[in-house]
Amino acid sequence: MSEFWRQLEGTALSDGRRLVRLLGESPRSAVFLADDARGKRTVKLVRPEPGADRQLNRWQAAARLSHPHLVSIFESGRTTLAGSEMLYVVMEYGEEALNEVLTERPLSVDETKEMLGPCLEALGYLHANGVAHSRLRPSNILAVEERLKISSDGALPFGETLRPDGAYNAPEGSSSAPADVWSLGVTLVEVLSQSPPQSGRPVPIPEPFAEVTRACLHDDPIQRWTIPMIREKLHPAGQAGASSAKVFRYVVGAALALGVLAAFVVPRFLGTAPTVTVPPAAEPAVPPPEPPAKKPVVERKPSRAKPPSAEVDARPAPAPGKEPVVKRERPAPARPEAEARAPAKADESAAGSVVRQRLPDVAPESLRTITGTLRVRVGVVVDEAGNVSSTTLDSAGPSRYFAGLSERAAREWKFTPGAGGRWLIRFEYTSREIRATAAPPRSR
Repeated sequence: MSEFWRQLEGTALSDGRRLVRLLGESPRSAVFLADDARGKRTVKLVRPEPGADRQLNRWQAAARLSHPHLVSIFESGRTTLAGSEMLYVVMEYGEEALNEVLTERPLSVDETKEMLGPCLEALGYLHANGVAHSRLRPSNILAVEERLKISSDGALPFGETLRPDGAYNAPEGSSSAPADVWSLGVTLVEVLSQSPPQSGRPVPIPEPFAEVTRACLHDDPIQRWTIPMIREKLHPAGQAGASSAKVFRYVVGAALALGVLAAFVVPRFLGTAPTVTVPPAAEPAVPPPEPPAKKPVVERKPSRAKPPSAEVDARPAPAPGKEPVVKRERPAPARPEAEARAPAKADESAAGSVVRQRLPDVAPESLRTITGTLRVRVGVVVDEAGNVSSTTLDSAGPSRYFAGLSERAAREWKFTPGAGGRWLIRFEYTSREIRATAAPPRSR
């Protein structure tokens, strides 16, 4: 550890949050365990460079992302510590990272499938919103309480130039869905062999991951599989999401089955499965110092051409749109991998007073974990102009995840001028739909 970062242990940010322990560092950044009134948090400090405001804008955009397998960002900004100006971002605390497990042993085939389920869900969500993860690797796959999540602080819009990142960078050197797929392929090799692919060195990989890895590590991004194609290969139609639902529950109190999180806590070596040899991935080129593309990179559907080193099962993903789609008030961003959203029903009882309703954006996979009806009540203070000025959780229900989504959605409701006061918005979640109703004080 460098002396500069070490001396920050025990100091506090401007809001009083104390940096408890240095967890990791690089020449330009460091990650600390911190504490505040709500518990443990991760704080990342970054030395500012030209374009620091752009980094803050990226973190603010990432904070608006919400998915059960994506690390939440709570706050970001500037601070001064030990006489040096820093950028900081506050995130959920991950008790352990996957790379820590890999120092002890590789994952088994079953454990790798369990790990991949949540990763694919989170990546699919990011790509559907025109955002690339851009830094997928074992150190950014974390155990957060009882759930596996991937980091979000490195998320970038499609088309941004990437920093050199060794084998994890795709040859094209820009952020896109195919570039994330390349990083996923490198991660798969490392997870199953404890070492990322190196030029000229064959790596034995068990099936079905040998085929998936070859399809991820195409030099041509057009030839790489998409996230839905990988999901279909590992979890065929009718089984998709089964492993994720078995191991990771979004409702507090649901049983946690033994799976990859057990590997995070109790490392153990398992028997070696039959393997095949994966040709080494090409060494990625360092991206040229060119400005980022002005237009988003549109992901093209992979052709059915077979890669030179393997037979690719390039079955297309199920056609989108077979599940009902939630109607949104604001136009959704371009979605190269469109995913169906859960049906929802908005408030009708207060139609004369409610001008705009916002329903939580929940993936169907999350709703399918609910048994019965999950209810959340959010109190909102409405000013005389009809805007929501503040929110409080009147009843959080059994799930902090759905409670957080409900409160964020409630902040965007709009009421008619003159309807000021404290309203109560009730959200109801079932495995099939979301309902929301608003009640003024006199109606409760």
